[in-house]
Amino acid sequence: MALVTSDDSGGRFPTEGWKGAPEEWPNAGFFIHASEEPGKTWPKSFIEVQGHYGEAGSLFGGRIKGSKRGPIVKDRVPFGEWDRYEVTSQDGTVKVVLNGVQVNEGWGADPAEGYICLQSEGWPVFYRKLEIKVLP
Repeated sequence: MALVTSDDSGGRFPTEGWKGAPEEWPNAGFFIHASEEPGKTWPKSFIEVQGHYGEAGSLFGGRIKGSKRGPIVKDRVPFGEWDRYEVTSQDGTVKVVLNGVQVNEGWGADPAEGYICLQSEGWPVFYRKLEIKVLP
């Protein structure tokens, strides 16, 4: 599976009214390999590709190995502009490309498949022009 956003799209946060940065950035992202079974707030199991402005590109959850979490991307588009994501998952390996640069990779994902969810927490986020490609 590959989740791809085109050149002039992806995700972005509206800037109008935002006063929290840099102490507190808005949170969003993608859940992949999500279970149908609900947990208390989120699906019971999933892997998260973080779109949180301060931690974009982080990859965690689902017992994935080798991935990084935290403020790992130094060169970012300005807050409020579109980020372009490419998330590729194949045979338990997940790669995250942010704005044309591979920023994260993990392997041994468990679960190795599931639903794709768009996430937003605490502040609006816009997504547009998403594509899901089935890989051979």
